[in-house]
Amino acid sequence: MEEKLYQILGGRNTDFDLWQQDEVRCGLLMGLSEEQVKLYARLDFSWEQMQEIRHGLEYGLSEKQVKFFAKPAFSADQMFQICLGMKSGLSMDQIRMYGHSSFNWKQMTEIRAGLEDGFSEEQMRLYAKLDFSWRQMWEIREGFHAGLSMEEVQTYADAGMSWEVMKERKDSLLEIHQKKKIGLDERVQLAQEFKERKASVKGKEGKDRGLEMQLM
Repeated sequence: MEEKLYQILGGRNTDFDLWQQDEVRCGLLMGLSEEQVKLYARLDFSWEQMQEIRHGLEYGLSEKQVKFFAKPAFSADQMFQICLGMKSGLSMDQIRMYGHSSFNWKQMTEIRAGLEDGFSEEQMRLYAKLDFSWRQMWEIREGFHAGLSMEEVQTYADAGMSWEVMKERKDSLLEIHQKKKIGLDERVQLAQEFKERKASVKGKEGKDRGLEMQLM
């Protein structure tokens, strides 16, 4: 094991800290090939970044997929979000929608969640923007998730608006929806009660006619 470690690290073991060395050992112990381990056995990766890359390889992601996020520009948390998207079956086009270092990991989380929820391309384009904080993205995504239309969400999807104001407007729209639903439910219930009463009256009239026929 130590000989392999020495070879993979190019004889520069002492340049790597103990945590980094442990990540290389873990990869070898878990059955990764030397070529796979070399993808992350680099001094410009922290041990946390090395761990995320190792987890992707151990999960069975292809070398092409892993190379997409195995870059020093991505933090370990960003790598984790990209890896999660790949594990959930998102396409590379979808991954590219949030898989760049300009987005922080919380923004990545919100965009990934929308993609995994099956949002349309139009819905994703509305909020997968650097201008929105992750909290603003959350309010937009929650609006779509709750059933608001594109036109309704657009009324508060404004990067210049604080997330608190966005929340107030979203909640107001949802309250209107709820009132409409209650009104519709009440109308449906009244219609059902009227139908049942009508059926009951018809049944009673039928019985009365039957009784009259018997008396004649």
